[in-house]
Amino acid sequence: MILAEYLNKHRISLKEFSEKIGYDAKHLSHLTHGTQRVSIKLARAVFEETNGKVVMPIVKKEIEMTTDKFLGNKDEGE
Repeated sequence: MILAEYLNKHRISLKEFSEKIGYDAKHLSHLTHGTQRVSIKLARAVFEETNGKVVMPIVKKEIEMTTDKFLGNKDEGE
């Protein structure tokens, strides 16, 4: 489910939701329209607040970077 569907279904405004997760409503609006990338921190906050019902897409490179950091891998250039 996407965030807009979740908010509509639960009759929650973007402003109310943004206050619950500690983000600016304008920032979330940009995300719902695809004009801004989703950080891992924000994706986790949305996932947790919606009890896993909304999973926001995260840029593949960010996932790879986080995984590499977690596993202790280094970039080939280092």
